[in-house]
Amino acid sequence: MSAILVVDDDLNVRKSTAKILTHEGYEVEEQESGEDALRAIEKSLFDLVICDLRMQAVDGIEVLRRSKEAHPDTIVLMMTAYATVD
Repeated sequence: MSAILVVDDDLNVRKSTAKILTHEGYEVEEQESGEDALRAIEKSLFDLVICDLRMQAVDGIEVLRRSKEAHPDTIVLMMTAYATVD
């Protein structure tokens, strides 16, 4: 079974994504902030991290960077509700 971390500060997006993945048989952990995601990544190994790009304090790029430092083989999928990313 694959372990997936879903990180999004939008409750509805986070819960709906986690629900779909859980229904498909994945083991899912949810975090609502980049800071919480980094703590989870330090404690556990995830096969996939699905992360919002724009969050307060610790953004998705920092989660990506730190996730790859801790576990280089973890796949990180970035998502955003914004039409363009600088």
